[in-house]
Amino acid sequence: MTRRRVVEKFLQNNPGFSPTLVGKALNLMLEEIICALEKEGVVRIQGLGTFRLDRTAVRKLRGKVYPSRKTVRFKPSKLLLSALKMGTKSNKIKT
Repeated sequence: MTRRRVVEKFLQNNPGFSPTLVGKALNLMLEEIICALEKEGVVRIQGLGTFRLDRTAVRKLRGKVYPSRKTVRFKPSKLLLSALKMGTKSNKIKT
């Protein structure tokens, strides 16, 4: 799903908002997640899951050395996993 599609879905359920405002709110939320990952290394969103900043190991492949780098890992919450297993629509999930 793209950012545009997220904004469109939000506007379908909440027609009183402007697309520009919703897009800015989405961008702000993503920026805050990135900043929190850089500062704290972990972001937990109840009902969604946990984003964790991790570091890959140095790898040696075919004579080349690939240095360690930062990566983001995501662990889904139990609520999200159970909703996906049951085929529940996201707007019907109760937290």
